[in-house]
Amino acid sequence: MNHIWEESFSLAIKKLSLLPAGRCLVDGTILDTRMEHGRLTVSLPVWVYLIETTDGPILIDTRMQESCVQDPLGLFGGMSDGSIAPQMKEEDTILNILHCQGYQLNDLAWLISSHLHFDHAGGNAMFPNTEIYLQRAEFDAAMKEQGYPEVCKRLGLNYKWGDGDN
Repeated sequence: MNHIWEESFSLAIKKLSLLPAGRCLVDGTILDTRMEHGRLTVSLPVWVYLIETTDGPILIDTRMQESCVQDPLGLFGGMSDGSIAPQMKEEDTILNILHCQGYQLNDLAWLISSHLHFDHAGGNAMFPNTEIYLQRAEFDAAMKEQGYPEVCKRLGLNYKWGDGDN
């Protein structure tokens, strides 16, 4: 295994951008289990981070998958209980977000995937040749637990594994 925290990087950060990538309507019980289901709906923003470095651009998370523009609940394969509803426009797709910053999909130096929930890793499959840095424990959790859409559990991507907090 390749442990990312053991590698030595000599890149310099030139710019950090926090970029909007849609929203999710969530039932309040997701945020506070003491609430009554259906009583409060909260609109949460979805973000991606673009770090421009001397080695090239680095993307942190890839947001929701492209299909959420036309079919927001299709992501869940009919398993959604309605407590989460992605809201995404064409300009929120990762291709358009990168294009507005002057980049194409294959321009990335690498990608950091914080975890594999649909609103963070839905676009990972669009980067089959890009190194994707991810904690092994996050990947293992996604493979074992219910609720992770198949697009977020894509095997065969160019993962670079990390273990622990160092």
